[in-house]
Amino acid sequence: MILNWPLLCILLIFYATHSILADLGVKARLHAIVPTRYYRIMYNLVSIAFVITIAWICVESPKTSLIELPVWITAIGWVGFVGGFVLNLLALSQYDGAEFIGTSYLNQTVETKAGLGGKLNRSGINTWVRHPIYSSILLIAWAWFLISPNIEVLQIAVITTVYIPIGIHYEERKLIAEFGDAYRSYQREVKKIIPGIW
Repeated sequence: MILNWPLLCILLIFYATHSILADLGVKARLHAIVPTRYYRIMYNLVSIAFVITIAWICVESPKTSLIELPVWITAIGWVGFVGGFVLNLLALSQYDGAEFIGTSYLNQTVETKAGLGGKLNRSGINTWVRHPIYSSILLIAWAWFLISPNIEVLQIAVITTVYIPIGIHYEERKLIAEFGDAYRSYQREVKKIIPGIW
């Protein structure tokens, strides 16, 4: 198996940057350079640039299937892939889109907590898992591998799976700092990304 080294490097840099920019200490220091009202937009633009680069590498790389999967497994992959996108849309629908992308901060100097107007969101899909966006990303990544079992997709799925607990760690540090005991109680009652399991 020959790894796609450019893809591996860009994935590692992407996820490292994602965590570094989400860290509260780094974020506080960067506010001296990037005003608070532009930070979320900058964060999202950096993420989009990485995702475009990852997609470009995947499209341009020659594809060699690692294994031949039966049609019924590929069909399961498509169901999981579509299900992952539906889950992602459900998760995103619980947030104010302008706050999520950062445009609502353009006329403010201080961000609201978790982009939810200062309230801990425990409704909808968040009653089942604390991080439904991460759940959907995992589902999409592994379902994509069932559809297209090549080295690039496998690298994306594996690196994403390894990164998600790290991403959750940084996200939960921020949420505990913002919501304190209310979030600690939520942690005890609701699993991270797989209902009833983890």
